[in-house]
Amino acid sequence: MAESEEGASFAKCCVCSKSAVTKKVKCANCEKYYHTSCANKKNYIKVDDNTVICCERSLNEILNDDKDRAFCDIETDNVLKINALLINLLTSKEQIIKLQTELLQSKDNHIKHLNKKINFLEDRKTNATLSPYVATHKVNANKQQKVPKLYSEVSKHQSQPKKGQVNTNARNAQIQEQVVISPTPEEIDSKNCLQTIINLNSDINTNSVHKSNKDDDDFKLVTYQKPQKKLVNTYKTKPIIGTNSSNTFSITAAPKKAWAFIGRISPSVTEINMLDHLKLITNDEEVECLKLQSKGQNLCFRVAANIKHADTLLDPNNWPEHVRVSRYNFRFAQHKGFYILSDDKCRHKKTMDEYLKSVSFTVLQDLLNHILNSENLDAATRFNCLSVLLKQSVKVLETGIFPYSYYVKILEVIIRRGKGIQQLNLKGLWVHDQPELLEELILKLKHLRILIIPHIGADFILKPIAECSQLSVLDISGECPFSSEQLCEFKSLSIKVLCIGSYGKRKLCEPEEDSSKTLHCLIKNLSNLMTIKVYSFIGDSLRQIFEENFLFRTKMLHINDTQTTIANVEAIVRLCPDLESLYFDSPKQGVLYSIKQLKHLTNLKLARFDYNELVSYLQHSGSHIHSLQLYNSKDDPIDVSSICSMCPDLILLDCYRINLTVTQLDSYFMCLESLDILYCNYESSSNKSNDDDTNKDEDADTLFKPKNGTKWSKIPPKPHCRSIQNTVNTKPGLNVKSEAVKNIVDCFKLFVCDEIVDIVVK
Repeated sequence: MAESEEGASFAKCCVCSKSAVTKKVKCANCEKYYHTSCANKKNYIKVDDNTVICCERSLNEILNDDKDRAFCDIETDNVLKINALLINLLTSKEQIIKLQTELLQSKDNHIKHLNKKINFLEDRKTNATLSPYVATHKVNANKQQKVPKLYSEVSKHQSQPKKGQVNTNARNAQIQEQVVISPTPEEIDSKNCLQTIINLNSDINTNSVHKSNKDDDDFKLVTYQKPQKKLVNTYKTKPIIGTNSSNTFSITAAPKKAWAFIGRISPSVTEINMLDHLKLITNDEEVECLKLQSKGQNLCFRVAANIKHADTLLDPNNWPEHVRVSRYNFRFAQHKGFYILSDDKCRHKKTMDEYLKSVSFTVLQDLLNHILNSENLDAATRFNCLSVLLKQSVKVLETGIFPYSYYVKILEVIIRRGKGIQQLNLKGLWVHDQPELLEELILKLKHLRILIIPHIGADFILKPIAECSQLSVLDISGECPFSSEQLCEFKSLSIKVLCIGSYGKRKLCEPEEDSSKTLHCLIKNLSNLMTIKVYSFIGDSLRQIFEENFLFRTKMLHINDTQTTIANVEAIVRLCPDLESLYFDSPKQGVLYSIKQLKHLTNLKLARFDYNELVSYLQHSGSHIHSLQLYNSKDDPIDVSSICSMCPDLILLDCYRINLTVTQLDSYFMCLESLDILYCNYESSSNKSNDDDTNKDEDADTLFKPKNGTKWSKIPPKPHCRSIQNTVNTKPGLNVKSEAVKNIVDCFKLFVCDEIVDIVVK
């Protein structure tokens, strides 16, 4: 290498034949050296500072170079592949050697085990040869002992003889101490033969023990048998059957019946055909037949006749060809329908699942909700029913009240089996401690439309609820620790009914002073909201929205507000023009005058109100009112006759703690269907009740009258039984509640107006 570099450094220029020490270049094809100036004079092609091209290479040279490179690449690839193959081969050889080593170790262990067995058998044979008496006595004693599993257990039993038994081990030890016995040639040959047999048969049963008596002809092979399991409670107590045949008893025994199963019957056969055939073969009219549910197209029946016809029922000559006849198994039928849902271990769950496959989802749904809300059933039974009856076709589920230990189990069952639920009510479960599980449950229910989870809501529940695209009714009312920030961020396009907050409380979130602002954000974010229930301070929030944007409109149909001011009612009228139901508690003066602009209002509910304002409103818009509920206003007497004339289409009238009066007995409620009068003082200006005066039955025909002209009866202060009966018979659709009547035992007894009495006329 050094010589080549030294020759290259003193190469001669091929143009001027002088030594080219510095400033030299080299041809890339022929590898000749030139001075840089000489190469420039010859106009050689310059590749870089040290390389030029003075000639062109021939085609053969190019091909030879390519071949050399190709062969070099192929040789390199072959070397790499060969190295990889050698590595894989060595690795496989190492694995084979490792496996062979493990196999040899296992064989060595097996050989050691067999050698121990050989030594044990030799000791047994030696003991039998030295002491025939001892061996004989030992065999006789062992007849009462259990057969040992392995030789180690045999030696254990030998070392601990029973009471009164000769200690053969001690005697054998004394003999061995006194006499030293050398093996005979016959014993050596037998040992070698036994060793050969063991080596050939490597699959010998390790659980078998060779046991020999003093005579070789009595050699026996004892194998281990599994102990039989004891069957618990498999016996049946025999019933006690009466034997007294006298006719002095007032009771008699029912006749015994023979029951049979008839299968593989043509689909055209009916129960009547089967009964006719039974009467024909038994010559008896007292036969029974019941069509059973079958999986295939063929029919099957359960038939019964007197016990004396048992052989006739099971006689194959009495039935057509290929018809299947057998005894009816009542035990199997019991598992199909009874005591399955109350089984804590769910032993017949699969059977019940098959049995319920043909049941419609409406039956399952009603049955499940009835069981879950039944107070007479224990929690375990109701939970088992939930596990069995809850299918993907069930759409409505109300869990009912359960103990704390069942909360997680119930949520897991609903997550696993309730994917088709559209209405879910968890009112009886306090699942606030399982936020992750509850969040997973809501995300799993893709078709959820109604969700009722009062008193268990928190911030964690808002995000999964917002993802329910079909949810229209949401109940998260009660004492829930919502934060103002999370409620303000909550948005949904599908929610129409929202139950939130607590009755009579302003607190909606933390902190309490932000509750009005939070509800303001909720109303704006829930664009399709129609009703806000439970929370009764909506007016302030609507006023804030109206002050921000007076052009904003909502779709709300029901408003519940407390201590309503003029500003609040103005915002309500402007923002909610489609209101159909309105509830004001303690409205300020002038509020009822302002609601005259609501053209669609049909249901009005007022508490602690001004009677004069109510009369003014009813005179203007009373013809649109269908439901009127008046609570807690005993200051001014309310004339029922005026309400009757101002609200001709009134369907429901509810009065609670109201001072009522009737001035015009000629007024009639033409459309009234429900009347609730509780804790009210009733007075009539034309007919008052005195101590010595009792209302007549004719006075009962003055308050209710239908549109066809037939008079209906009223509830007077002291009605007679005939008055109540008149109302019952003539107005079947009227629901009346009055404090003047009370039902005691089987007759009506009259009292004054101090007690509450409910009469439902259906």
